[in-house]
Amino acid sequence: MTYKSGGPAAPEKWTEIFSPDLDCTVRNVSITGVRVRDSQTDLPLEQVFQVIQQKLNADYPKTTPRGGTGKGIWVR
Repeated sequence: MTYKSGGPAAPEKWTEIFSPDLDCTVRNVSITGVRVRDSQTDLPLEQVFQVIQQKLNADYPKTTPRGGTGKGIWVR
C-alpha cells in the first residue's frame, strides 16, 4: 500500500506502508482442512499456499504500489 503524502502530483514524497524490500520468515505454521465446497478431501498445500518473490512495479508511479525485492520464506 502506498501512502501518497504530498498528493498525487508528488510521487517523490510517497511512502510504502509496508516495506516491500524486507524478507518475511514464517516458522511452525500449519495449514490444514482447506477444501472446496462439498469435498471430503483437503486441497494439496501447493494449491492453498504460495511463497513469492516480490518485484518492482515497472509502471510506478502510474500504478501503485511501488513493489520491491522482498521475499517470503517458509521454514517447515
